Amino acid sequence: MTKPSTAKAALITGAARGLGRAMALGLAKAGYNIAACDLPASAAELAALSAEAEGHNATIYPVHCDVTDSVRCVRRSPRCANGLAASISS
Repeated sequence: MTKPSTAKAALITGAARGLGRAMALGLAKAGYNIAACDLPASAAELAALSAEAEGHNATIYPVHCDVTDSVRCVRRSPRCANGLAASISS
């Protein structure tokens, strides 16, 4: 059985590349669990982001959604939404 994480959580839109990706990695290194939201076309980039964050005391959860609909992004991020400490639109 896995232990529940005590890490803070952040939801970041546009997390597959550029500034959103940099913020996701930075917060993961700081111990945040990340709901990395981006369009479904960015699936491979989100998977690579998740793999790059391994080794830190945090997890990046890829969330494929239309990032212009923030409510849907939160609803599709149940692992992070309950303890959301930050929401960043990139």
